[in-house]
Amino acid sequence: MMPRTPSVRNVFALVALLLPTGVAVATPLPAPFTGGNVPANAAVLKTEQFIMKTIAKAFGAGQSCFTRGATNVFKGRAGTAGDGGAQACVSDPDKGVASKAQGLVIGLYPTFPASVQNCLLANVGVLTGLQSRTSGLLPRAFCAGTTDLPAAYGTGAKLPDDKTTLQAEVKAISIFGKAGAAVQKCIDKAVQALAKGEGGDGGVTACTDAARAKGEAEFEKLRTKTGGSPACIFDGSTKDEAIAAFRDLMFTLTGAVYCAAD
Repeated sequence: MMPRTPSVRNVFALVALLLPTGVAVATPLPAPFTGGNVPANAAVLKTEQFIMKTIAKAFGAGQSCFTRGATNVFKGRAGTAGDGGAQACVSDPDKGVASKAQGLVIGLYPTFPASVQNCLLANVGVLTGLQSRTSGLLPRAFCAGTTDLPAAYGTGAKLPDDKTTLQAEVKAISIFGKAGAAVQKCIDKAVQALAKGEGGDGGVTACTDAARAKGEAEFEKLRTKTGGSPACIFDGSTKDEAIAAFRDLMFTLTGAVYCAAD
């Protein structure tokens, strides 16, 4: 068995003593970004984009963990934890998707520019809490059923009563997740443009609007295919709230990762 991935907090704490101190003047990312700074040089940009993509990829994989887990529970394969293997898929120290992403970032951490190391230390609480926010979005789609799904799926998440409902809800989650992934790509592209000196918002507004429109169109196709059943995922607010929630999650991640002050 491979050794357990060390805690992000512990590793960052150990290297904190080695980091230089000082005050730098940063260029904040413009609206609609809600935090973060324009990377000051190519090394910082490359490092931060690597971290952003690694964590965003883990989110997508984590989403798949929960949809597979719910399918397992529906089929009576709940496993010893009762959640169909969802939580282990995310956080198992050796094989979990979040643990693997964490281990990759930790392994390369000593090679990061000092300014990136500094701000990651400051944002470690945000970064380690984002996965739980992802699972907190699941009740928006797993909303129909007479039995509660395990707590790992979020308060109010329901186990579908039939296969048709399960398939519709899994597809809805996939649409929401793809919209979030598209936003992440928009953000990376815009930050790269801003780092090259382009003005405005780097094109992020137009790009994220297009990503949202594509997600909404896919959602409407699902509504047509299912005849609007189950009603709770087509109630007029679920689509807008879920797509917006994934978008906001990506912008929160941006503020925590594109954080170097110089």
